[in-house]
Amino acid sequence: MSIEGILLSAAIFAIGLVWLAQPFVSKNVSHDALSRQQDRQSLLNAYERLLARLRDLDEDYNLGKMPQADYETERLQLTERGATLLSQIEKAFLGLKYDEIPTSVKDASADVELDTAIEAAIANYVAKTQDKEHAPSR
Repeated sequence: MSIEGILLSAAIFAIGLVWLAQPFVSKNVSHDALSRQQDRQSLLNAYERLLARLRDLDEDYNLGKMPQADYETERLQLTERGATLLSQIEKAFLGLKYDEIPTSVKDASADVELDTAIEAAIANYVAKTQDKEHAPSR
């Protein structure tokens, strides 16, 4: 075998070795990114569950199912946990580009505006129906 044949075989072997090793090297990088994304999503899910628990707690209190002392204690604990989760969410999304942030986080201000509009419409409806109920009949 000639020297050129040996060098060509060694070059092909090295290229093949790099080609075979490439998925294993890049897999570690994508695994880290996937892990961070799953951590962010778990934080968002935990926050959504906490908000649902707060809504249920408020509903139970408004229906008279729980005493005020228990309500205030549990609500304080849930709001503190919510503040902690929000700070963790902010840290998790720190450094991401706007396009990389999920729409559920980006549209939070739109949700607040929508909630405000819905609450105003409900208050307007309640005010109108109460006026009709208390109006003198003729």
